[in-house]
Amino acid sequence: MAIKIPKKPSNKPKTHPENALQVDLSPAKGHSSVGEYIPFIDKLSLIIKPENEEHAHQIHSNIWKQFADKDVFQFAGADASKGYQSAQLIALASTHHRPLLQYRSDGKLAHKLRLELNPRKIGFQGLVELHSVLTSVIPDGWPYVIEHGRISRIDVAVDIPDVRMDEFLFLPEHPTKVMRWLVNGHLESLTHGVKKANQTLIYSIKKKRLAKAQPWAGKSVIRVERRLRKPKEAKLAELATMQNPFASLVMTENIPGPPAGEKDWQWSMFQDSVNVRGLACALALLPSDRRTKYRQHLKKHQQPWWHPKAIWDNWPGMLESLKLDDPKAFK
Repeated sequence: MAIKIPKKPSNKPKTHPENALQVDLSPAKGHSSVGEYIPFIDKLSLIIKPENEEHAHQIHSNIWKQFADKDVFQFAGADASKGYQSAQLIALASTHHRPLLQYRSDGKLAHKLRLELNPRKIGFQGLVELHSVLTSVIPDGWPYVIEHGRISRIDVAVDIPDVRMDEFLFLPEHPTKVMRWLVNGHLESLTHGVKKANQTLIYSIKKKRLAKAQPWAGKSVIRVERRLRKPKEAKLAELATMQNPFASLVMTENIPGPPAGEKDWQWSMFQDSVNVRGLACALALLPSDRRTKYRQHLKKHQQPWWHPKAIWDNWPGMLESLKLDDPKAFK
């Protein structure tokens, strides 16, 4: 099968068509209904291996010629090249976001390609442009990724407006490692889990932007993000039936009154422990029976703005707007 070499995409500034085609996935300003919170993919990493030896030979024979076009392929740096023979950022005309393409060969045959992108930032128009670039590297472009790519990592997130990090408690399902970052006594972010496994991150977008000297207008917004490595849904075509990654997350009041029959001083000591150590560590210090009692009590006082099922009901519509899993959209 011959690999199609399309005309080089222009990188010159132009009126960005994403104003018409790219869907704004952020919550509507001033809205607080959980039904309006739209989940999105903040990062997507894919491993693509050639279907057969013929494709492996064609890709290897062609890819270095394409990487020579520096208007499109731009060196990503030494760190990105570790474990690969080349790492290139792909310039797209409609967005400043540049997907990362890493390449490794085995002799004169392509062994694998790794593609990393932020679907939310490039939108459908950017994906169309990425498809055009990929057709110069792999057979059939993006449909080949849909058929032969495997998801190695996917970050699924949702933004919740008008909420601050100090206004709720995160109740982990399992006592995995929890890291908390505080500034001037105020919680800015927390991470549950370790880097090599699945993680939950909750942080203030406002604080993050201001720390980078980026402009911010309006009230606080928190982001709840699930970083999933080698998910069960390994192919793009399986994303439509992906299990809700937020389903087990519990956000409670900060802090409700004591459980029935609990002494005020005991609950007050627990509250002090939460303020110093965080909820997960404070619970871990309790005797088993009291820990169970406190967890059950906290679950009865969940925040009304956190509704994982209502959030996940918006997942199919978000996927449809991007068409990540639809090969017909790129024919």
